[in-house]
Amino acid sequence: MSEPSHPWVPGVANLFTREFFELGRDRLSDGGVFVQWVQIYQLSTESLRTVLATFQTVFPHVMVFRVGGNRNGKDLILLGSQQPLSLSRRRTTDGKSTHT
Repeated sequence: MSEPSHPWVPGVANLFTREFFELGRDRLSDGGVFVQWVQIYQLSTESLRTVLATFQTVFPHVMVFRVGGNRNGKDLILLGSQQPLSLSRRRTTDGKSTHT
């Protein structure tokens, strides 16, 4: 999991580049998933679009999750892989349905 600070902080922006994402991709095992945390508060829409587009140029299969929900979430979790990603429901031992 890549957990850099804000993309606009000096020295951190290079952790949101195609080259950085390629380094992560090239180190994944077969079927591996690269996970990127992105803080989106104080991040312009244009900058966010650039990060997302760059991530998708490296990983053909992407999922994006907004931590805290659509209204209040200030962070994104990006999943990227060379293989298709999927979520499935399964039952826990207490009978509750959960995503895996």
